[in-house]
Amino acid sequence: MTGAAGFIGSHLTDRLLELGNKVVGIDNFSRGTRGNLKRSQSHPSFHFFERDLSNLDSLREIVSSFEIDTVWHMVANSDIGAGVADPNVDLKDTFLSTFNVLVAMRDAGIRKLAFASTSAVYGVHDQVLEENIGPSECRASFALRFGEMTMPTLSDKTERTCEAFSIKRSGPPPDSKDPAKKRSSIAFKSVSERRASPSI
Repeated sequence: MTGAAGFIGSHLTDRLLELGNKVVGIDNFSRGTRGNLKRSQSHPSFHFFERDLSNLDSLREIVSSFEIDTVWHMVANSDIGAGVADPNVDLKDTFLSTFNVLVAMRDAGIRKLAFASTSAVYGVHDQVLEENIGPSECRASFALRFGEMTMPTLSDKTERTCEAFSIKRSGPPPDSKDPAKKRSSIAFKSVSERRASPSI
């Protein structure tokens, strides 16, 4: 679990542990907090490493030390303002981290990836967002989109499965006067070369 100390990563970690999984968590605490790990840190099946994913050698060392079935990649720059002010933030914390995870997975033979994307890659639209909406008007999340585009390149054409998912709005825009319509859903899409059906 990359980004294990983040809001989403920590909740996924807790849930995976509840389901009887062993979880290896990685976070550099740039945006995550130690408090988010309060439940998981005392769990005997949780192993945590405070590392930065921009360090590929360190990531390879962790990955090679465990038998990992699936990588849940929850790391990206969530501070849009910081990314706009300094594109290096998105380059390092979003694109490079994703690229290094993919390389480490490829080298270790890990074949399953769940990747947290965002509806922000589609930009600002007036209509309800759909997976095939276009044209893309991405403004702030270019590095996340580049990460998605890199997945097929580093995937085996017949063996590896990558699932990108995003939490997106399934009703009218947030300013709708009907609160019942302000709901979200998780959308999965395959980005592997074989276009595998979602399995996570």
